[in-house]
Amino acid sequence: MRFQVGGNSFFDVFIIQGGANTNVGPHAMSSQGGLGDGVRVLLNGQPFDNSAGCIQGAVDFNTTSPNFPSVAHNLVELEVHLTGSPGGCYSPEAAFWSATLPRVLPLNPGASARLLRAAPGGTSQSFVVSQSFVNIATDGSTIVTPTAQTTDHFQCHGAHITKATPPFIPLKGVTLVDQFGALTVNVNRVSSLCAPTDKNNEDATAPLHPDHLTTYGIALPKPAPRIAPVAHQTIVNQFGTLVVDVLRPVRLLVPSAKSLTGSPPAPINPSVDHFACYAVRVSKGTPRFSVIKGVTVQDQFEASTVNVTRPTMLCAPANTNNESPGADTHVDHLMCYAVVAQRGAPKFSTISPAFVSNQFGQETLDVVTRGQLCAPSLKNP
Repeated sequence: MRFQVGGNSFFDVFIIQGGANTNVGPHAMSSQGGLGDGVRVLLNGQPFDNSAGCIQGAVDFNTTSPNFPSVAHNLVELEVHLTGSPGGCYSPEAAFWSATLPRVLPLNPGASARLLRAAPGGTSQSFVVSQSFVNIATDGSTIVTPTAQTTDHFQCHGAHITKATPPFIPLKGVTLVDQFGALTVNVNRVSSLCAPTDKNNEDATAPLHPDHLTTYGIALPKPAPRIAPVAHQTIVNQFGTLVVDVLRPVRLLVPSAKSLTGSPPAPINPSVDHFACYAVRVSKGTPRFSVIKGVTVQDQFEASTVNVTRPTMLCAPANTNNESPGADTHVDHLMCYAVVAQRGAPKFSTISPAFVSNQFGQETLDVVTRGQLCAPSLKNP
């Protein structure tokens, strides 16, 4: 299993069964699932001194768990003691918990219940089974906010309409309602295609997910009143905590179907929201964003290693043209970051044609550059 503290500390925990199965399951207070069970812990790939007992774990074959009555299954428990005594550890950084299991796949990728099956033999795929944001105050109080696990990471690649194919016809008077208010915008052009992405080997199924996001440039109709910035919005995601000022609307992300062989039907009930995206800047007097190096990304177009350099825009779930009332109340946002390939990484190879369909119609695109990485995020959690 893997969990993350702050922006750059990744813990990998290997739970080792030390004795025979007891068929009683882990004990919530002492991690005694099987006699002699233990853990091996790595911090950023190097051995971690766990002598204080900060991290404990157990694994057992079980048929008595109330979670799956009368169903034989393997039961794993991981305990991370970030505060308290004895054997407690404390970090002032906000933690992002992401637990993954190797060599498993979801029984039904579209189901909310996380029922898993063994991956084909010889594969090294992993699947995310739990994700939460964890904040621990200096007084020891803890707030745990599970993520909805419905929003992928997306890598957004620069794109334009393929030559000699029908152009995108601008749309006027598109209405948007999000957590920052109500807008009427003109949708001007396609700017990128965002593909669901497996980041840092956290969800090997992500590149198989069908729902993409097409990015359109938007502008307020003229004349239009100036939109006042919304200052000091706290954004929390796997890259850490950042405080930003939300500026003008710049993009609209629209759920889309994509194919490389022909125009697919537009998605009817996409699993991802529309997003209205706003330019951002780091708020004055707050910590700047630190470059995060060596982030691996894999989507349907490429596999690469990138450096995440700076935040570019915050995307809020939006009710577009009153088609999805309540979408503006959803908690999952996307924070998008500029990325550059690490030295020695292969250059992005143009993909052409890519056929995209959504509520605005059908486009044929050339996907030409590596652009931004958008991470599921919470706003003011």
